Amino acid sequence: MARAAGSALTAVTIMLVSAGGAAAQGAAERAGEAASGFAVAPPAGYLAKPDAPMSPLEVAISIARADEPDTQCRVSFEAIPGFSQYSQGELNREADRPNFDAFYRDSVGAFYTVGTVAHFDHAGIRGAVIDAVSRARPATPGWRDGLPTRIFMLYTPKGLTKATCSASPAAFEARRGEFEAVARAVTVPR
Repeated sequence: MARAAGSALTAVTIMLVSAGGAAAQGAAERAGEAASGFAVAPPAGYLAKPDAPMSPLEVAISIARADEPDTQCRVSFEAIPGFSQYSQGELNREADRPNFDAFYRDSVGAFYTVGTVAHFDHAGIRGAVIDAVSRARPATPGWRDGLPTRIFMLYTPKGLTKATCSASPAAFEARRGEFEAVARAVTVPR
């Protein structure tokens, strides 16, 4: 599976570089450099494939449960220019500030009704896990409202690594542990 994830990253990076335009190519090259080391080894029962980037600075992989197409995760890395000026320790301390959850609530609030926000630690990075339900977004192609979702967000000096996992309401509770396994299977760019 790790080999499939590695080839998926390569395919996504190739799609980014061929996106067109000198500016897009330059941004894609920076994202590719920043994403060096980004990978995910999906847990048993999940399949990985390249996903379309949402920006020229992003690479993404779609991970879906083979026997449950509505149970899926989108794992992405988005380069954030300027974050290299911060150490991982400084970024971790930001996540430890009082009311840290307000930042995460605001960052996803347009798309989700946020339930809880808690700390999520992975590979020496302090981030957050957000439990939410998708809101109606009629202008967003393919968007489905009312889906229970877990969003894992980790900031590093290279950018944001995120795993957004959702399932039908009937399957969601049974998949929570698997969604965390997906997030913990991510190798975060350093």
